[in-house]
Amino acid sequence: MNQSAFLPIWEDISHEERLQYANHRVVSVSGGIDSFHALIKARKRWPDEPLIAHHQYLPEAWAHDVDYLRQQCAIVDNCRLVVSQGMRELTGGETESGAYTTTMTGLHTIWDGEKVADPLPVDDSWQDGRPANMPGRKITSLLDFAVTVRGAPPTKKIRYCTAYFKADVWDRWFRESGMTWVVLISGERHAESEGRKRLPEFQWRFGRQKNDVWWWRPSIDLKFHQVLQEIVDFCGDKTAECVPASYGWQHASGTLEGFINDYLSPSKDEKRRPRHSCVRCIFTHRSATENLQKHRPDVSKLHDDRTDAAERVMGMTWRQQDARKQ
Repeated sequence: MNQSAFLPIWEDISHEERLQYANHRVVSVSGGIDSFHALIKARKRWPDEPLIAHHQYLPEAWAHDVDYLRQQCAIVDNCRLVVSQGMRELTGGETESGAYTTTMTGLHTIWDGEKVADPLPVDDSWQDGRPANMPGRKITSLLDFAVTVRGAPPTKKIRYCTAYFKADVWDRWFRESGMTWVVLISGERHAESEGRKRLPEFQWRFGRQKNDVWWWRPSIDLKFHQVLQEIVDFCGDKTAECVPASYGWQHASGTLEGFINDYLSPSKDEKRRPRHSCVRCIFTHRSATENLQKHRPDVSKLHDDRTDAAERVMGMTWRQQDARKQ
């Protein structure tokens, strides 16, 4: 029978029934603790079903992300890792605010069950000044987008980094996949920030369109120490293989063990915790950046130098809470 006949049913059944009858279960993963917890929750909900872990690659993120994602997929088992990089280019248009217009021209697949290709090369020619608005010019990184396209860094209210390099990439990948009856699982939590306190546990990804995606946030009501404890319990003696070492580099101890022991405490303020997104995320806490510079200056320097160059060209400070310019 034509599956399109079932789509109204997919839209009308309960959220629990959608979890039960889904054809595909896709976890959006960063390599960090919250998305790894979402992957574990997906495995617990579907013990015997295949999972897909989809990662949206950015050059500004941690270099070891794919290695840890492979370990995370291995420990939950029966999980296919897909790593996609968005390809954008200038269209020649300009907004009233002076931003250049862009379009996504496609996806570059880095990993799909196995290595497919290296990431696209990074073009840092913007370090010599904001490039001209030339149609067809490739945008190869978040900093390139910030300097060339926007002339300004992302902010708490205008998080184009997430919109263009994460959400757009996932949406494009889903639409090109041809999959139907899909559940998307992600690791956002209410306790992370004020902005996430209003997120629901379940919602439609595209506003209840035909062949929409049912979005589940299984960790939404948990605190960070609860998420971390469940990961430790699930991974056991393989925890250090699955939780990125960069959490430890951003901790006062400089070690992953020190970070885990500290943040398993319910009394720990999770809003000051090390983050796992871009190395120079605009929301990175000052202490985490300083600890990284202290414990792993080799890792920090590359990202410090590129961020300094972007700040110089834009004439603006990159972070919301900057670690080096306050």
